[in-house]
Amino acid sequence: MLHENSGDLSPEALDKLLQRVEQEYDTTEYAEDSDEENIGHIDDKDRERFEDLLQAMFEGKEIPFERGPGRPSETDALTHYYRGNARYEEGDYKGAIESYNKAIELNPRFSEAYFNRGLSYYNLNEFDISIKDYTKAADLDPRNPVIYNNRGDAHYRKQDFDSAIDDYACAIKLNSRYLKAFYNRGLAFACLQEYKTSIKDFDKVIELNPEFSEAFHIRGLAYDYLEATEPSEEYADKAVADYKKAIELNHDFFEAYLHLGMLYKRKEMKENAKIWFRKLIEIAEGSQAEGTKNGQS
Repeated sequence: MLHENSGDLSPEALDKLLQRVEQEYDTTEYAEDSDEENIGHIDDKDRERFEDLLQAMFEGKEIPFERGPGRPSETDALTHYYRGNARYEEGDYKGAIESYNKAIELNPRFSEAYFNRGLSYYNLNEFDISIKDYTKAADLDPRNPVIYNNRGDAHYRKQDFDSAIDDYACAIKLNSRYLKAFYNRGLAFACLQEYKTSIKDFDKVIELNPEFSEAFHIRGLAYDYLEATEPSEEYADKAVADYKKAIELNHDFFEAYLHLGMLYKRKEMKENAKIWFRKLIEIAEGSQAEGTKNGQS
């Protein structure tokens, strides 16, 4: 069980941090040598038509289906795929799944449709089904690191941290600069209380983005937990430095103030603890005042 008086590294708490990463950083790039030829195996002429179809969808026009003699065409599969994407963006995950089902029925080797259907199931908390779709997508597109990262996320949400770590490692092998995969793997190692290993991953995250306040905060938490289990002034000092760096990068970083104050309190440095708790109260009061100003309750 994780030490309680230094913060919370539970999956629920860390998911909130992951959401911030996803909102602020686009880390879904392929590796430089990724194979992107599996998008339905379509030519330029078809692509132009698909763009016209997508525009028609956004304009609310009826989309005609074209079927060749004797079998469905891949054009139909992509039409359903784009419709699924539109539904996904609207938050209609069940509707998106229905569209992806049709796309896959028409083109059983459509890796993106499996991937996006897996993402839809993930957002419905259907993690086992999500993993199956990500696995099929990986079979069809084995050089895409994003698939392994996302499957790792599904394992993580199931608290199967070992499987999550394996998938994040696959993503990193395919893209050695995949910030999100390093970050996620660090979280998974921390949940297994393998703090020293998690710190190495957070080191890499900070190397890739030295302005990432969340990474300094979460590495500080790892040092904090490590110091609580293996008392060391070195670990405590590193935790303090990371918390302060996170605050320097984000002056309103509530959790960093909180954990810094708690660390000082645990170390019986009461005056230092008071300083940071006062700052924490100032931030909370400032946020409350801003909310009242904006008409929020």
